[in-house]
Amino acid sequence: MNKTVESNALTTMEQTSSEMTQTSNEAHERFLIQTSMIMAIEHPRNEDEARYALIDVACKRTQFASSAMYSFPRGGKLIEGASINLAREAKRVWGNIWNGMRVVFDDDNTRTIECIAWDLQTNVYISKSDTFKKLIQRKDKEKNITKWIAPDERDLRELTNRRASLLERNGTLQLLPPDLIEDAMEACRITRRAGIQSDPESHKKKTISAFSTLNVTPVMLEKLLEHPLGECTPAEIDNLRNIYQSLKDGDTVWKDYAKSADPETKQKKKPEKLKDLIPKEEPPITDPNEMLPGEMTKTFYVIVEDKKETFYKEMISAGLTPDTNELCLSDEVTEFLVGYAPDGNGTVNARVSKELNDNPQEFAKKFASWYKSATGE
Repeated sequence: MNKTVESNALTTMEQTSSEMTQTSNEAHERFLIQTSMIMAIEHPRNEDEARYALIDVACKRTQFASSAMYSFPRGGKLIEGASINLAREAKRVWGNIWNGMRVVFDDDNTRTIECIAWDLQTNVYISKSDTFKKLIQRKDKEKNITKWIAPDERDLRELTNRRASLLERNGTLQLLPPDLIEDAMEACRITRRAGIQSDPESHKKKTISAFSTLNVTPVMLEKLLEHPLGECTPAEIDNLRNIYQSLKDGDTVWKDYAKSADPETKQKKKPEKLKDLIPKEEPPITDPNEMLPGEMTKTFYVIVEDKKETFYKEMISAGLTPDTNELCLSDEVTEFLVGYAPDGNGTVNARVSKELNDNPQEFAKKFASWYKSATGE
C-alpha cells in the first residue's frame, strides 16, 4: 500500500515538474520576444546602412560570395536562388528579425517541425512547416549501393537542423525586400567571377575537391558539362559552385542534375530567342502595306523580342506572369492580330505593324487584355 502511494506521488511530482518546466520555458520565450519588440521600436533599422553592409561589404568578400547562392535544374535550365548563408547575413544586417524553430509532432517514423520568421519592427509574421521521415541515406561500400536507414541521435539532429535551415531561409526571404536580395545576388556573381577569372585553374581544382566530399566525381561533372573539365569557362565554374552549394544545403540531390544531363531524358529545347523561330531563308517583313497572318506573326516575334521588357511589364500590370515565348507561340496570336486589324477580313494591314513599332506599350496593353480573357487567367 505504502509503495503504491509513494509511486503515485512520484508520478504526480514528475508530471507537475514537467508542466512547470514547460510553462517556465514558454514564459521565458515570451519575455525574450516582448523585449526584442521593444528594442526594435526604440532602435529601428536603417535600410540604407543595411543595403550598404550587405551589398558593398559582405557580397564583396570572396568566401561569403562563394556560398551565397544555390542552383537547381528546372526545364533544362539552372535556376539560381539565395542560399541560407545569404538569407542569414541579410537578416543580420537588416536587423530586428527573429527566427525560431520547434518540433510540433514526433513519433518513431516521422517528425514535423515549424519555423518562424518574425519582423519585430513591422510585426509581419511568417510560419513554415515541414514533415519528413526519420531516414537518411548511407552508402553500402560492400554492395556499392545507397540505401535508406534509420538515423542515430546525432544524424537525426543534423537532419532536423538541415530541414529547419530551408524553412528558415524561405521564411526570412519572404520578410526581406526582393530587390535587396536580387542586388545582393548580382553583387556576389560579380565578386565570384572576378575571383575565378584571376585564377581559373585554382578555382577549378577547389571546386572539384569540394564535389569529391559529396561523392561527386570528375567524370560525373564532365557528363553534366558535356565536355572535359579542362575546357571549363569561368561562368561554368561559377555555376558548378552554385550546384555544390545546393547539394550541400540539401536543396537537391545529384540525380536531379544527372537526369537533366542524360541525353535520353533531355527534351527538345525551345529557342531561347523568338527571332530564332524565323526561317533563315525568309527575312522578316517589317512594314508592308498588307500582310498575311503568318507573315504578321513572324514580325510580331521580332518586335516582341526587341520590346520584351515592355511586354513583361504590361503582363504583370494585368496580373499575369506568362512566359513571353509561350504566349507569342500561341495559335491564337494570329487570330488576335487579324481581329485587331480594322478590316477584319483575314488580312492584317500596315496599321498593326506600325503600332507594334511606334507604340509598343499601347499594343502590349491590348495584347495583355486579350491574353487574360482568352486564357481565363
